Amino acid sequence: MANQIDRAREHRGAGVAIRTPWSAPRSAPPATETRDGPSKATLTARRSASPKLLAYQVAARALPLVPGWLARPSARFAGLLLWALRPSTRRQVAATLGHVPSLARDPRRRGVAVRRAFGHLALNYLDLFIMPHRSVAQVRADLRVEGIELLEAAVAQGRGVLVLAAHYGDFDRAITVVASLGVPVWLPVERLEPPELFALCRALRSHHGVQAVPADSSEALRELFAALRRGEIVLLTADRDVRGTGVEVPFFGARARLPVGPLVLARRSGAVVLGAFSWRTRGRRSAGHFLPLDLRAHAEHDGTRLVADDATDGSMPGAEEMGSETGETGETSTAARPRERRTMARALLPIAQLLEAQIAAHPEQWVAAFAPIWDDAPGVDGSQANPGGRVALEPVKLAELAELAEQGGGNRLSGPWRTDG
Repeated sequence: MANQIDRAREHRGAGVAIRTPWSAPRSAPPATETRDGPSKATLTARRSASPKLLAYQVAARALPLVPGWLARPSARFAGLLLWALRPSTRRQVAATLGHVPSLARDPRRRGVAVRRAFGHLALNYLDLFIMPHRSVAQVRADLRVEGIELLEAAVAQGRGVLVLAAHYGDFDRAITVVASLGVPVWLPVERLEPPELFALCRALRSHHGVQAVPADSSEALRELFAALRRGEIVLLTADRDVRGTGVEVPFFGARARLPVGPLVLARRSGAVVLGAFSWRTRGRRSAGHFLPLDLRAHAEHDGTRLVADDATDGSMPGAEEMGSETGETGETSTAARPRERRTMARALLPIAQLLEAQIAAHPEQWVAAFAPIWDDAPGVDGSQANPGGRVALEPVKLAELAELAEQGGGNRLSGPWRTDG
């Protein structure tokens, strides 16, 4: 363990700096950029995001100066105000939380959970802005963690650690605890518009040894593989298929799409896989735990090799076993080969079941409910967002991903990584 931390510190001293919100890293050009400049849709998004950028900049400067006894109640009040003013968002959250069995059976309890979810969303934004200014000792004093020895043992193996989490609880505090071992933590984040807002959010996430990287960047993919091979930690959220390239699995009794990125990274890197969650308890206090995750628990054989014969790392099938055959375009869609899709769906079952158990314990803290998870989510006008029950899939370049992994991250992907969570 000590040797692993020493290597991590040497790597950090070699040029990986801990950033503040005012040393925002330069982000790679967005996927919406063309040779002729930003697309019309991108320019529209940037203009509409200007007030949001200003609000983030003000919050990043002001909120760290507000005492906790005032900041937290104010955030909860802001969440309550948002709940009262956004009926369409209330419908979205209610539709998502209605899939949790305990809330589906009790409309009154579901209503309370929806209202509290807005408060937790506001608290998450508060944590985003203040966490870079808090010490690890302060964070650890407020967060009671069980199973930290699992993370320490996983790091000591030197094979890299893939930590799977969710948009749940006090996420930023949990990230800080993961990074408290002194080993670099890599966190893919969703790209935002305008680029200045994305750079600010990356800087806010990059603290205490956490390195936030663009989730849609081929360079970031190489960094994640390289980090795992150096024995470092990669943290992925597994409860949202942000890019629309996941596969359907049973999730709270209905079929939902979950990302396949964790499976590919785990199998091709040989990293140890853990689940990690934290949740708020009373006042500023929180609790959390690390859990072992066996991604072979539901491995079955239907003529498709699910786990390699020489796989001894508890990880999952590589890209060649999950749809690496390509067409004329060199791309593979998860919808194109039902057999591989079924294989990936079985491989994702342990992750889905882990998420179900954790979310059911504190459903009001599952802030992914603010985005559609199932196809029955209501639109802004109350209509069903996707009445056909189908989600269009973008091509997944799993063949290129496999080639990159086999060669240690030395190849260059011809397109953005499409399997982020």
